[in-house]
Amino acid sequence: MTKLAALCVRLGCSGALVFLLAAGVRAQELPDPTSYVLHHGADGGWLECDGSMDCRAIKGKRGVWFELEIAEKLVHEHRAYADMEALVAATEQKTKLVEGRLTICQDALNLADAEAHGAEAAIDDAVAGQRDAEDQAAAAIASRDAWYNGKLLWYGAGLATAMLGAVATVMITN
Repeated sequence: MTKLAALCVRLGCSGALVFLLAAGVRAQELPDPTSYVLHHGADGGWLECDGSMDCRAIKGKRGVWFELEIAEKLVHEHRAYADMEALVAATEQKTKLVEGRLTICQDALNLADAEAHGAEAAIDDAVAGQRDAEDQAAAAIASRDAWYNGKLLWYGAGLATAMLGAVATVMITN
């Protein structure tokens, strides 16, 4: 039972560790980038709007431009997002498996505890049965050694009965 308890404690600790790791996963804070609103103009060129003019009237597609370092970081994080998402899903799956193992260990521990109680009850019943048997044996020995069960008494009673019978027969025949 010690190995089972140690296994359950080990699984519980590793489950708690996985749970804490999964709880600690969160989105990273990004610094505020210096960005400019860009318009892809009708002529195919880019027009930079830094706020000095009204760019809403210009035809084209709006977009946001970042410095190269920030853009590379965003691309890297965008690509890493799927990996992090898979890692979180795998961690959640492992957490569920560890919780399942912990439940199985708890059930096994409860069964072992019930089995131990059953063994204790069986031992108590056996001890009570042995005491009853000893009491009955003592009563049988006491009954065997009682004065009315003595061999000398019954031989004497038999001899006296035989003599009385012989005396009665002699008296009847005479």
